[in-house]
Order: sequence, then C-alpha cells, then structure tokens
Amino acid sequence: MATLSSSQFQFYTTHDIPVQTKLHQGSFQYPYHAAESGPKRLMYLDNSNRVLYGEDREGDQYVITVHGPGEVVVTDVTPNDGVLMDDIDTIQIVGSNPHTTYVTAQVTSSNRVLTDGMVRFQQLIAENGVNSIILNGFALAQTLPINEDNTVVQPGVGVFLPGGVQTLQIADVEAYNDVSGVYATNPVRIVVGDAASPLKKAPIIRVGTIYNTMYSSQADSVPNVPQSTPTVSFEVYGPTHAITTNAITRQMPVAGLESNYPKPGAQGLTSIATTSIGQFQAIGGVNFTRIARNTGTNISPTTALDHAGLIHIGGTADALSVSSNGPIRSLRLMRGLGDPSGTSTATQYYGTTAGQKGFPAYGYMGGQINAGAINRINIGAANTIMQVSNSPQFIQRTQGVTNYFPRAGSAMTNAAITTSGSMGTKPVHTGSINHFGKKIQSNATGVLIRGDLAQSEIASGFDYNQYVTGVSPVTGPSVIRGLRMKGSLVDSVISASYAPDTTTQDFLQATDQVSPGAIHGGIYGPGLAYDDGRGTALGRLGSGLFARRLSNPLHSPPPNQPIRTRAGVDYRGS
Repeated sequence: MATLSSSQFQFYTTHDIPVQTKLHQGSFQYPYHAAESGPKRLMYLDNSNRVLYGEDREGDQYVITVHGPGEVVVTDVTPNDGVLMDDIDTIQIVGSNPHTTYVTAQVTSSNRVLTDGMVRFQQLIAENGVNSIILNGFALAQTLPINEDNTVVQPGVGVFLPGGVQTLQIADVEAYNDVSGVYATNPVRIVVGDAASPLKKAPIIRVGTIYNTMYSSQADSVPNVPQSTPTVSFEVYGPTHAITTNAITRQMPVAGLESNYPKPGAQGLTSIATTSIGQFQAIGGVNFTRIARNTGTNISPTTALDHAGLIHIGGTADALSVSSNGPIRSLRLMRGLGDPSGTSTATQYYGTTAGQKGFPAYGYMGGQINAGAINRINIGAANTIMQVSNSPQFIQRTQGVTNYFPRAGSAMTNAAITTSGSMGTKPVHTGSINHFGKKIQSNATGVLIRGDLAQSEIASGFDYNQYVTGVSPVTGPSVIRGLRMKGSLVDSVISASYAPDTTTQDFLQATDQVSPGAIHGGIYGPGLAYDDGRGTALGRLGSGLFARRLSNPLHSPPPNQPIRTRAGVDYRGS
C-alpha cells in the first residue's frame, strides 16, 4: 500500500507557461463568386435597346429585335410623350456589323379596332451596314404631318443603308405625291450602298406592293401628263442580286372619281437604278417603271445596265422601260407589254373610264426594252377576246344561248423590243438520240408570243441610240431564233437587221437597208398582217416579218391576192 508524501507542496508545484503572441485577425473564409455566364453570352441576352416593343395609334403592336452586335433606336412622330404609341418616324440601327447583325420585326394587329395590320415608318437608317433586315408588317410611308402653309421640304421618306445590306424586306411602299407643288415632299428613296464605295455583295430587296400615286391638293383631278422625275427610287450602288415585289401600281380612287385620275397622270414613276440585276420579279402588274443604271429618263449607253438576268412580270407590264448594254437572259411578260385597255373602238368596250385606260390609249408607249441580246422571250396576252361564229348554227349551237370562242388578245400594244445583237439562243445538242435516230436538243430557247402585236416592233440588229439620232439603226448581222407566234400583226413589224429608208420610214421600199439577218420560225395559226397606216411604236410604217432570210414569210398581201398555205401555216407572199 502506497503512502502519501509528507510534503504538502508535492502536488501543487507550478511550471513556466510558454509565451504566446496573439494575432488580431478573423478566421479564413473561401471567397464567394455569384453564378453567372460569360460576358459574350450575356451580350446576346441583354434586352437593352435590342428588343423593342411599341404600338401605333390604332393599337397595332410591334416588336423589333436585333440579333448580334448593335442596337435599335426608334422615334415616333410624337417623341415628347415618352412612350412609343404612335406612327414611327425613324428606325435607326447603330453599332451593327454588316456580317453578323440581323434585324427582325413583327406586327400583331390591334384588338381594339379593325386595321390592316400595318405599322408605318418614315425612315430606316443603318450607317454601318446590316446582314439582314426583315420588317414584317412595316410599310414605308410619310408619317410626319405636312401642313399646307409649310413650304420647307420635309425630311425624306426612305431607307438609307450606306453600309450595305444582304437582304432587305419590307411589307409595302406607300408614296403620295402632290403634283400642285403646295406640299413640298421628296421622292421615296431606298438607297443601298454609297457612290464612294460600291457594294461588294449584291443585295436582295423584297417589297410587298409599291403604291406610287400622284394627286393634286388644289384640284379634283390631275393633268394627263406622265412624270418626268422618279417619285419612288431604288438606288443600289453596285450590282443587285434580286428585286421582288407583288406589284407596282397606284392607289385607286373611288369609282365615281376614276375619270378625274387618268393613268398617265395618276401613276408615279418608279425607278430602279443599279449597275446590273440578276432578277426582277413581280407577281402582279408593273406600271410606269424604269430599270437602268441611273434614275434619269434618258436612254444612252452610259445610262444602261451592264447586263440583266431574269425579268419576270406575272401581270400586265404597262409603260415598262428596260435598258441594258449587255444581254438579258430571260424576258417573261406573262400578261403582255402595254395595257390595251381603251385602245379598241369596239362597242363592247364602251364605258371604259379614263382611270381604267392604259398608257397606249393616251398615245404613250406601252413599253420599251433595249438590250445587247435577249436569250429567251416569252410574252403572253394581256386580255382575252370573246368571238362568235359567222354562222348562226354555231353562234348558239341550238342551245338558245350565245356560244363564245375565246382567243388570246394583245400581247404587245404600242411597244418595242430591240437588241443590237440576236434574240433566242442557239439550241445545244445533248448527245442523246431519240427513237427516230435524231439528236435531242436541250436548252432550245427562242421567242414565244401568244397574242397579237398592235403598233409594236420586235427588232434584232437594231441600235436604238443610233435610231434616235437619225443614223441607220442596223448594226450588222443578227438572228431571231425559234420565233413562235400565235396571233396577228396589226401595224407591227418583226425584223432582223432590216430597216426602212430613214426618210420615209416605210418598209418594203427599194431604199430599205438590209444586212445579213434571219428569222427562224414564224407565225403559226390563223395569223395575218394588217397595215392600217398608223405606224409602229418607233414611228415606222409597215406590217410583217422582214429579214434577208425568212423561214415562213408573212407580209401584207396586195389587194385580191389569195392566201397560200404551207405545212398548215397561213402566209401571203409579198
């Protein structure tokens, strides 16, 4: 058994305490970082001036979105109220990139009142260029009010893209121009590119419908005189890939006032100025339109296009002018060149008002197309003529009702198509052989006309610029290949390197100027040539086919000369 020590201090002996230094700092904590995406991704998600909402005074709501670099700034016609609830004055794209910036817009119709679902804007500006601008439901129009006492020209209506654009699409163009000059307005302009730096990429321009209307603020009618300066102008500083539209027309007045607004005076001039164009397509008709290098009205080699691709017009082309130094690949006028309305004196056309008549009815040309060459020509009839038989047995066919037989009407009315070279390309052999042992031809193109030619001309080997200066227009050898016409020639001529005497301007004279030229093909069906002495659109007298070589000659016959037939084709010898 252990015994305790007798010393009372044995268990209370103290020891030295080590020296410590106190540090006055908090405990360590790992730094906190909020979860977020990178700055590049956030740039595409930031809605500041990139997604813009507004509505017009009728309640149509719209949204404009900028995809990629750049912002959108919108000003309406009442900028001091602090809200976007009126028609748009200016849409401006700033800080854009011509390669990576895309602008889209959409309109939702008002749920308060019945509207057309269109939002009007006066100007669209993008200095730096944009890859694509698609404005669905946006119409280019005059939105700022113009007072009668204001003699200062208002800011121009238009689209100004000096930096270029690859695709531009707007719903409509609404141009109203005062012929009295009281309301001072500039023409509506759509400008792409800049004269100092031509475009490197050809743009595509899509417009719904172009309403180019002339009116008078001081009278109830407009003078029956066409405009000499454009009121709607497309200006592309460089080549154009394509321009498409529904139609180029005017705002029609109410039925009771149509006679006060004849078409030549009420239809404004639409100008398309570019160095060359790949496609020009219109679903409907085109009225008083000029396609050339500049916006003027003079025709010369310096004002003509370099070349043109496809020109397709689904409706009637009235007062259409195309000027090209080079070839036109394809010309398709599906409802004719020149509006024949009002040109006929037949009783069934009585009552045609002044507003319904075309340019030819007032003595103006229905169309003029000049080119170096045209590979394909396809012209349809502008109207349909209903005929009855001379035999009473066939008039009613014993059914008690009149039986009508439709036929194609006028394909060209007071119009001219001329080329310094040939028309219709030469067919290309594919190398294949059909079951008759003959080589198959492909790309066989030519001149197809369905309907009559009235006071019109189709001429190859013809220099229009020499003609207007009084010099012989015959340029040299030329060919019209693949002519297939189903109709008659009424004071009209189809010629190849052939011109009448410059003094008399009358065909089939001893002094006619004839160069090596040929017309392959002819007029098929009950086609005849009638010379009423009214002359063609170029002021020359005669009717028929004229060339040194003719596959199927068809000239106006002397009196009492019988009709001869060959291979089912009616023709009359000269």
